[in-house]
Amino acid sequence: MHRADTLGDLDWRVCVPGTPWVGRAPARGILLLCFPGAGKGSVMYHRWQEEGLDPLAVRLPGRESRFGEPAATEVAELADEAAEALFPLADRPFAIFGHSMGALVGFEVARRLAARGRPPRRLFVSAGPAPHLPSPHRLRARGLSDEELLAAARRAFDSIADAVPEDRRLLGPLLRPLRADLAMVERYRHCPTPPMSFPITAFAGREDSYTPVDEIREWRVQTSADFRLRVFPGGHFYLDECRRELLRDIRSDLV
Repeated sequence: MHRADTLGDLDWRVCVPGTPWVGRAPARGILLLCFPGAGKGSVMYHRWQEEGLDPLAVRLPGRESRFGEPAATEVAELADEAAEALFPLADRPFAIFGHSMGALVGFEVARRLAARGRPPRRLFVSAGPAPHLPSPHRLRARGLSDEELLAAARRAFDSIADAVPEDRRLLGPLLRPLRADLAMVERYRHCPTPPMSFPITAFAGREDSYTPVDEIREWRVQTSADFRLRVFPGGHFYLDECRRELLRDIRSDLV
C-alpha cells in the first residue's frame, strides 16, 4: 500500500467548503469520519490526535457550532442530510466510526453512500446495538425532569456529563442534545436490506450494561464481508480508558 494511503500520513489539511457538517479534512490518507454518541459532539474525538490519528469528526445539528440549529428528529433524515453533505469527500478511501448512537447513524450514512457507489473501506461500530435488534431497555427521556434524566444517564452510560453546571438553570440547555438524540433513537425503525458488502468491525466494553456484548456481536448479520469483534475492559465509555488500544486496532484494520 502506498504510504499516502495510510492513516498515519495526515499532515496536510484542506478546507471542506460550504458545509457545517465537518471542519478541515486531511488532504491525504484514509479519511476517518467519526459520529458522536447521544448528547455528545465532535469534541469526544479531539484526544485521538494525541495518538497520531486525525479523525474528521462529524458535527451534528443542535450542538457545538450548530447549537442554534434544530436537532434532528429522525435517524433517516439525519442520515440523508449527512450522506449528501459528505458525499464529495467519499471520492477517496474513507472509513466510518460511530460510538453508541453514532454507530447507528454511521451505519445509515454508510448504507446511503454505498448505494451511490461510494462504500466505506470499513465501518467501525462502538458500544451500539445492531440496528435490527429491539431495544426495550434503552434509556428514554420522556417524562423525566432534567435532574432525573441526568441521574438515569449516569447510571446507564457510566459517565455522561463531563461538566455539570453548578447553576442548575443551565442543566436544561446542557441536556437538550441528549433528550433530542434519545427521542430520535426511540423512533428509529430498521428497514431490512441485504447485508452490506463492506466489512464491519464492532467494539464493545466488557462491563457495558447498557449495550451488552451479545447485542454488539449481532452486527455480524449486517455484512456479507469480513466481521470482527473486539471486547475491551470497561463500560459504555470504555474508549476513554482504552483509547490507545482502540486506535491501534482501527489502524490495523485499515492497513
